[in-house]
Amino acid sequence: MKLSIVIPVYNTEKYLEKCLASCVSQKVEMTDYEIVVVDDRTKDNAMAIALRYQENYPNIKIYSQENAGLSAARNMGLSHCSGDYVWFVDSDDYIEEGALSLIFNKIEDNPDVICIQAKRSDEETARNRFSGNVQNGFDVLLHSFDDWDRCVPYFIFNRQFIDNHQLRFYVGIFHEDDEFTPRALVFAEKVSVIDRPLYFYWVKTENTITKTVNPKKSYDNIAVAESLSDFKEKNAMPDNVKQVFENHISLIINNTLDNINQSDKQTIREFNRFLRTKKYLFRSLLRSDKLKYRLEYVLFSVFCNYVGVYNFIQNFNRK
Repeated sequence: MKLSIVIPVYNTEKYLEKCLASCVSQKVEMTDYEIVVVDDRTKDNAMAIALRYQENYPNIKIYSQENAGLSAARNMGLSHCSGDYVWFVDSDDYIEEGALSLIFNKIEDNPDVICIQAKRSDEETARNRFSGNVQNGFDVLLHSFDDWDRCVPYFIFNRQFIDNHQLRFYVGIFHEDDEFTPRALVFAEKVSVIDRPLYFYWVKTENTITKTVNPKKSYDNIAVAESLSDFKEKNAMPDNVKQVFENHISLIINNTLDNINQSDKQTIREFNRFLRTKKYLFRSLLRSDKLKYRLEYVLFSVFCNYVGVYNFIQNFNRK
């Protein structure tokens, strides 16, 4: 079997019909791919939709787990895959008609990773666009940071490659894509690119499996920064790729402070105390090639009120 499409499901009944319809409406043999639906104990009627599709399409498999989040659902789906390649598709998105034909053509070259473009429902310009000759994961990581996205559904992975490098998703956190994708790309010796949008996602306002607002996102961001920092130290990579990791960790720290800044004063005080136990992560700011981050490092080193310093910098930049 060529491909497994893994679809975690949690409270997405509004979108799941479109998602599954797009996956089964592909002009390829159904024996060439499977759709692995993972129920993360959804509380709505999404699974009724999935079961209805399963009755009509024999290549759809459904598994259930206790509610454990997107990462755990993806890991479960991966453990049940039979395809040579795996595509993680979110249940509130959908794929292009004819996408699998293009993907199957790329699979013949046996790449570790296939990069695809994606479009948001209210945008004309596609995301994850690559210019020039991208041949391996380092090329992707070194591409202009604003032109490619760490979102896992924008990449299709060789399942043997994933298993060989023991790549799994960090369970229990938000921002799992920021943690998973850079690690995977470091190991990718052969990358193929499909230069057209195959993945589409809606502009959403309600909560889904990935969208909530709470201070946990800031703590999870620090967990991602720690994971990437540890990975960078333990794995060989060129200096310019290490620089990408330093910049990425620095960006994560800034996003963390921006997010926690929306919380109440007590939560901010607790988070400042927490960050004082993670001072080593701030060395990425110093090692960044961006002046902004290096200046932040100096200020953070002098003043341990990280959120306060961040607010001062933002207010100064607005003047």
